[in-house]
Amino acid sequence: MLPLGEWMRRKPRRLGGVIGTLPREITITLIVTLVVTVAAPPLLLLLTKHQVPVWVAVLAFGIALLAGILFGNVIGGGKEDEDLQSKISALESRANLLGAYETYAEHVRDALALLRQRIEGELPRISIRDFIEIAVFEPAHKLLLRDHTDAARGDVRFSVLRAVGDDFVMANEHGLLPARGHRPESRQEFRLPIKDSFAGVAFNTGRVQSSNDLSNDERFKPHPKADSGREYQSMVSVPLWGSGEVDGVLNVLATRKNAFSPVDRTYITLLASVIDIAEHLHPSD
Repeated sequence: MLPLGEWMRRKPRRLGGVIGTLPREITITLIVTLVVTVAAPPLLLLLTKHQVPVWVAVLAFGIALLAGILFGNVIGGGKEDEDLQSKISALESRANLLGAYETYAEHVRDALALLRQRIEGELPRISIRDFIEIAVFEPAHKLLLRDHTDAARGDVRFSVLRAVGDDFVMANEHGLLPARGHRPESRQEFRLPIKDSFAGVAFNTGRVQSSNDLSNDERFKPHPKADSGREYQSMVSVPLWGSGEVDGVLNVLATRKNAFSPVDRTYITLLASVIDIAEHLHPSD
């Protein structure tokens, strides 16, 4: 058993570690609530020279508690919105990296504009999946195919993969994850070992992985249940950082070799950043 002095020293460090893992909004709410609820009742008693009914003191405590929660949420929520707005501005600037590919840059800015409207309360809450599939994947799919009018990309598909245990999945307890070009039944049953997979390299290293010749790339192993005759030859895998650490991968696949140019890879990487910001908004599923 630890001596009392050592236990007393460790306890605040443990509490600080727990608080440090909480979202900023919740942390601010807790701190403000604690300060208000501790300070308000003694101040009330002091101002009234202790001549106050018990029910009034209890009522004041309750009001102080509610005020602390509301005030903390306003402060925390405002700070969170400011952070997201800063991230959106930075990403809008990064869209300039797309150079002459103005259609790519325009799509990125349009998606970010929708996120700004959501933050400012001008749009209703929508699910992450709907936003990604409608505002990100659908336009991106059209743009990638239109860029190569000779159909050099072949069949192009998009998916968000999440880690569950040792596998990537395309569906979780909330339902299907965002995807484009994959059948619903395939998404529901999809499982891919993270270890030794191409997407797993992006997930484990936190770095974008790309290949235009998967058949000769040692990082890639075909999925054992992949349809014969539709083998993928090109892939871009981008780590997703929605939770502050890598919690998934954006995968873009094509059935032709040399499907993705350097600008295409930059575009796909920016789309992953759009998805990261969207996940900070926590739309309802």
